[in-house]
Amino acid sequence: MNHPKRLNRIATAAMIPLVAVGFFVALRAMDPEPAPPFVPEGQLVLANLRDESLTFFDFEAGERVDVELAGPPHEMVQVAGTVFVTLGRKDAIAQVNLASRTVERYLVMAGSPHGIATDGKRLFVSLDEAGEIVVLDALTLAESERIATGDTPHAITLLGDTIFVANSRDGTVGAIGSLSTVTRASGTLPESVAVAGAASLAVANTGDGTVALFALPGMERAAVYVVEGRPVRVIPFGNDLLVARSQFGDVVVLDPVGGGLRASVTVGRLSDGLCVAPSGSWLAAASNGENMLRMIGTEEWTVSMSYPTADGPGSCLWLPAN
Repeated sequence: MNHPKRLNRIATAAMIPLVAVGFFVALRAMDPEPAPPFVPEGQLVLANLRDESLTFFDFEAGERVDVELAGPPHEMVQVAGTVFVTLGRKDAIAQVNLASRTVERYLVMAGSPHGIATDGKRLFVSLDEAGEIVVLDALTLAESERIATGDTPHAITLLGDTIFVANSRDGTVGAIGSLSTVTRASGTLPESVAVAGAASLAVANTGDGTVALFALPGMERAAVYVVEGRPVRVIPFGNDLLVARSQFGDVVVLDPVGGGLRASVTVGRLSDGLCVAPSGSWLAAASNGENMLRMIGTEEWTVSMSYPTADGPGSCLWLPAN
């Protein structure tokens, strides 16, 4: 079992508001409003790829705890007080206790596990090299099923009984249901998928700089938005989509209805992980190239606070306090 290394209280530094720039038709061109003060809320779990660790930020207690892992962490989910993390280069997933912040076990899983999703009872883990999704019991980690996918199933998400998977090297997205599988061309190098409401699926295509939208349940292509800048992450936020553009080091707010970008916030080199606070008032965005975590107000879309991180921050989870 690994034990956390308790570090000093969280170091904070207020940031100057960053101006939204005119990248797209509907992008906000006005001067940004003053950044609101960051209000501590809940706890955030951050995966540090190059440092091979997790960082737990307890904002309300003002504490930070780093937990060493056996390999570089990629994606995470939380189930009933346990965080599950894929360690692709180590062919394993880690089970981490959220309360004690310790690694409870590693499950060996050959095939380079990367994407992970949960329905609360089961874990769905995608294997990049094996071209499969493994279904596990979230309590016992007993394997119940293996599902074939396309080439390099890099990211997955769920809606009801349907598994959505981005097959990166195939340039496709698949909808795997209990009775049938539908596969659609998505774009070049899809790396992130997200269900937007209950009516559409968003896919970030890193290679060609687009976000593709598919109508559900039939997976008809509804729209393709050219956002440029190597989009590596897309998550829903109300009626909008939030997209991390790695090449430009920013996060953009995409309005699927109006078909434009409403705002852009500079995050820093190689913007990557995105997670929203439980209240919805804040967005955390990781700069993988600058080892910083930016706290962004979701009304003004300005950076209010920045936290230094370990080396290579990527995916994150923002959870209520213990």
